[in-house]
Amino acid sequence: VVSDKSRDAAAVLVSKFITRPDVRQKRTADFLDWTLSTLSKSSFQTIEGTIVMDGMLQALAQFFKHGKREDCLPYASTVLECLDNCKLFESNQTILRKLGVKLVQRLGLTFLKPKVAKWRYQRGFRSLAANLQFSSGGLIPQKTENISIDTGEEEEEEYDIPGEIENVIEQLLIGLKDKDTIVRWSAAKGVGRLTGRLPKELADDVVGSVLDCFSFQETDNAWHGGCLALAELGRRGLLLPSRLSDVVPVILKGLTYDEKRGACSVGSNVRDSACYVCWAFARAYDPLELKPFVNQIAR
Repeated sequence: VVSDKSRDAAAVLVSKFITRPDVRQKRTADFLDWTLSTLSKSSFQTIEGTIVMDGMLQALAQFFKHGKREDCLPYASTVLECLDNCKLFESNQTILRKLGVKLVQRLGLTFLKPKVAKWRYQRGFRSLAANLQFSSGGLIPQKTENISIDTGEEEEEEYDIPGEIENVIEQLLIGLKDKDTIVRWSAAKGVGRLTGRLPKELADDVVGSVLDCFSFQETDNAWHGGCLALAELGRRGLLLPSRLSDVVPVILKGLTYDEKRGACSVGSNVRDSACYVCWAFARAYDPLELKPFVNQIAR
């Protein structure tokens, strides 16, 4: 057990080795048993325990990144349960909390089937040639309007969402309020990635939960994390135009956020992240969708 870059390299190497077709059937269970056992016996309250947990979490995160979903899925619930028992959010070590969030989001992506949400909003076309042809007036804008509209066939394709997803989303929402930016950023990316695999109704519930971060009872950390999550959702097309009327007033408050603390004030990170949301929205949405809100934002 070491604390330098060789530990990081070992985590990548062992994950690549364990996920090989000729190794995974014989060694995956033993490897995960050893990893989870070591993780549960370690404590983040000691330096040695922190180093060990760092290595174990990196190895698990790399395993669920490189492994195929069908190979990782049987072990995902056990790993999530062990991670819950570790209570990493109580740790003072930023790296452990960040790795915990990273592993949680990869577990969530393992639970959910990989797919592109048909209900997402998408501006323009994926083809550059089609976009250029459209901008020159050669195409009729039918395709862009139909992309974010649900059909009955899509509803039939929905499948049961595992119960563990609720736990995963809850932990990511907690991560959005973390005291360190790197943890909040990782949680925001996780929220965006998972929401893209959820049905429309559940995805809208996630958006509502993110909007709960913008309460004046919450700290500037929660506001910052919430803005990062909204930007991720917006740029992925997962924040539908119907939600803009709820989101824009919150962003306007974020652009002027300033909280007095003694002789100084905090909130510059919130204002910066609110600007990032505006940038993401400008790239993601058609000008006609943002037109009703442009004057408010410009003020």
